[in-house]
Amino acid sequence: MSVRNGGASSLDALVWAVVVAVTVGVATGLNADGTALLAFKKAIWSDPQGALRNWNSSDASPCQWKGITCNVGNRVVSIDVSRRALAGTIAPRLLGDLDHLATVNLSQNEFTGSIPSLQGQQQLQVLELSGNRLTGALPQDIVACSRLRRLLLSHNRIAGVIPMGMGALQALERLDLSVNELSGSIPDDFGNLASLSPQAPLNLSNNYLTGAIPATLANLESVPIDLSNNKLSGPVPSDPYFQSQGPVAYIGNAALCGAPLKTECTPSNASDSTPTAVNSWKEPALGKSSVVAIAVGSCIAGLMLLASAILYCIGNLSRKKFQRGESSCCLRAENIGDDDDDEEVDSLVQLSGVFSFGLEELLRASAYVLGKSSGAKGIVYKAVLDTVEGTPVVAVRRLGEGGEQKRKEFENWVVKSVAPVTRHPHVVSLHSFSWTPDEKLIVLDFLPNGSLETALHGRSKGSKGTLTWDSRVRIARGAAQGIAHIHEWKLIHGDIKPGNILLDVFMEAQIADLGLQRLLSLMEPEHNINNVVKDSMTSSAPRGDSGRSASSVSPAPEYGTWSWASMSPPSFSMTVGVMYQAPDAMTATATIKQRRRLTQKSDVYSFGLVLLELLTGRSQFKQMAAGQLDLVAWLRFALRQKNAHCEIFDPVLLSDADDDCQTKMFETLQVALACIAVNPDSRPKMKQVAEFFEQIQTTS
Repeated sequence: MSVRNGGASSLDALVWAVVVAVTVGVATGLNADGTALLAFKKAIWSDPQGALRNWNSSDASPCQWKGITCNVGNRVVSIDVSRRALAGTIAPRLLGDLDHLATVNLSQNEFTGSIPSLQGQQQLQVLELSGNRLTGALPQDIVACSRLRRLLLSHNRIAGVIPMGMGALQALERLDLSVNELSGSIPDDFGNLASLSPQAPLNLSNNYLTGAIPATLANLESVPIDLSNNKLSGPVPSDPYFQSQGPVAYIGNAALCGAPLKTECTPSNASDSTPTAVNSWKEPALGKSSVVAIAVGSCIAGLMLLASAILYCIGNLSRKKFQRGESSCCLRAENIGDDDDDEEVDSLVQLSGVFSFGLEELLRASAYVLGKSSGAKGIVYKAVLDTVEGTPVVAVRRLGEGGEQKRKEFENWVVKSVAPVTRHPHVVSLHSFSWTPDEKLIVLDFLPNGSLETALHGRSKGSKGTLTWDSRVRIARGAAQGIAHIHEWKLIHGDIKPGNILLDVFMEAQIADLGLQRLLSLMEPEHNINNVVKDSMTSSAPRGDSGRSASSVSPAPEYGTWSWASMSPPSFSMTVGVMYQAPDAMTATATIKQRRRLTQKSDVYSFGLVLLELLTGRSQFKQMAAGQLDLVAWLRFALRQKNAHCEIFDPVLLSDADDDCQTKMFETLQVALACIAVNPDSRPKMKQVAEFFEQIQTTS
């Protein structure tokens, strides 16, 4: 029978789909849940860590697949592929076809597109999609997920209004919609979310929400809220619940007024629901409030547990008002401001939703000094907390004093520019910050395996790491992906070096200190370091890239025509990071204040030097500190030797390298040479470099 119309054609397509499905079922025996998961896998175009590698159609069920949990009836009840650098879209029917799902965790990946329909998800209890690039609106049928306990969607680009009816989610314990592009008003029925936990805030911060704060939120009683950095207007409700939140919960809303803010309500701003421009907002001065400040004194040498000193300090602090601490050997709190009010402000502003500890818990933490950077600033601590949720370990970086007039700039930079970019498996996550005129702190992930500098070159003079080739490839791949991710956000790191590549418990690389130079520059009395850091961190890559695939990158002929050896003499008062700067980012004197405008190609050059260290086992810093040739000049010399590979590659690598491994080492050297090309336009993009290492990883 012939087909003559579009309807019949659609029927043919449907029949063909059924035939394919039946054929797959007969050939593989994979159940319906497995078929739905394979459709999800098909919509993913990048899986650099091989997280879905064992998701095979030849299996009878998906219950043994990585990230999948089944019940006794072999039905999928949980998907957890968080922090796997997956890129793709979420298959439209994924959530609809898997009707026994209780947990879906796709957070900290690179998913794009919209959130699929949740129709039929009566069993769903946990939906975590934070830290992706999701767009579109929240699905309206989310209000029917009556068993939902955790809804974490922060750090995406979700737009539109919040669906009405979410107040009916009576089982909901955590709700975080922060750092998105949501608009419209806060639903009145949010006050009906009776099960929200007091251990974590109802977080709607960093959106474009408008209108007044619903008075019904007072029904939440002990649950903290975070409504900061929106476009809310009118007076803060006078109910004690709202007053107890402190001003931090409301900062960044230009048209909000009334206590606990210092902006008094006038007839115009109390009745006008249209927010004024954010740029017109003048930061209200904080009153006499307690904020944590971390400092280290000469009384501490090396790594030392500070618990006893902390307890001593805390014993002399009152809960509401802390006396100014003179000792610099402990976590202390200081009074700021000249107001007479006694209000307490928890100035630890939460950004990620991963941790919910506040000022007092951080104050009680045991702390170890890890190190410092940037001269007298940038001291880093390991803090071990004792909270109701366990004993989380974080890194706390003290940025120092100064910058009293730049709070708004500091806050906007941290919240809008840095924090969203750190939601990536290969960038160290920024969780919270504190700002006072006397102290600026940021709270980050603590990575237990230290830095690449230590892993590769050892902790002391004469020592050396023993990283295998596979480990070095994995570290290079992760670092390349992290830098490429930063560049995709149109940012520049500006300080790529082995010490800023940290290693997690699985020896995966994460890029540290994103945006640090900008933050430190804000601490300067005159923020005028040629505006280099400020401008460069928001610059996109220069044009002129050749568009070559990373697998075919060849060394530019001009590589190595410039080196640190050409600078006479090297000044070792410069920071370590300067030694990894591209020639186009430096002047002949190589001082930080004479740095030229950085570009993304400057990061590529710095990464090229890191690759050379991974290949050679040599340290750019140690060679220069010893008065020897820098790596570029040394490499130029070594390439002219008869047995160049014996001269160049780390003997630790050559001792176990077969022919295939040596081939990959030479290919990696080609990429490194391309990265250190003197002409910035001849250097590849970091995306190309990352693709090269993905290919090495999948074939090794």
